[in-house]
Amino acid sequence: MSKLVELARQKQESDVRSGETIDRVIQLWQEELLALASAIEQWVEPLRHEGMIEITRSDISVREEPNTEISRTYAARQLTLRIANKVIDVVPIARFCIGSHGRVDLEGFKEWERVYLTRTAETGDAKWQLVKKEYQAIKGPERENFNEDSFAKLLQSLF
Repeated sequence: MSKLVELARQKQESDVRSGETIDRVIQLWQEELLALASAIEQWVEPLRHEGMIEITRSDISVREEPNTEISRTYAARQLTLRIANKVIDVVPIARFCIGSHGRVDLEGFKEWERVYLTRTAETGDAKWQLVKKEYQAIKGPERENFNEDSFAKLLQSLF
């Protein structure tokens, strides 16, 4: 029975450490989302200054289950951009994704099946990748670095 007690104690301690690690990862993710929203707002500032775009910020609730024993719900920044009767939502989906360190959907681009951003690394030289998946495309999704130029081209595709 003492071995069982020790095993249960180790499992409980491991779960606590794992939960603390997940909380820290989510905190960093929230900071990355705020930085992304700030960058997008800065990029479209000339349009806002001319009265051509309206930006709405809101916090949404995101629920994640990074493993079967731990789940977290947290607030994440969402942007809504209204430009020339078009609405683009920048929606955080999840930090814990297979194949990336987070995903943010860009909703409102009708010519693609899906447009989204993925994070290439957790910290340091992490970059956002813009991924555009065409309807019934034979080839895989188109990927490029997400920056002011790629975002401008994406917005131009609305017209």
